[in-house]
Amino acid sequence: LLGGEIPTAFQSIISAGQFVRDGRFRALAIVGPKRSPMLPDVPTFDELKLPNVLGDNWLGLMAPAKTPQSVVDRLNKEVQGMMGRESFQQALRNQGVQADYKNPAEFTKVMETEVAAYKELAKTVNLKAD
Repeated sequence: LLGGEIPTAFQSIISAGQFVRDGRFRALAIVGPKRSPMLPDVPTFDELKLPNVLGDNWLGLMAPAKTPQSVVDRLNKEVQGMMGRESFQQALRNQGVQADYKNPAEFTKVMETEVAAYKELAKTVNLKAD
């Protein structure tokens, strides 16, 4: 994109945000439910009446299925505490990351929703695994 070899690309704000801010890229839309504080003037795909565009980035902490509940609870408590620290949130924002804490049940729902959406997309475009 920077070299002019392709006209458009899906990029994360982390990798492309600086190029948008300095005028080398023009951001057309943001994937996700709300605008990014890093690029507040860029509309979401939903705002542009292009709903259900997939590709929002998320990271999550996972453990093996048989991890004792006491360990899961402790990890969740520590992550929640870390996510609640303003210094941590500011460090993430400085890197272009907009972090949102989800407890294990909420995070499971996010994953289930995305898997269902990608299954539907694969069905719609008749995508088959080789």
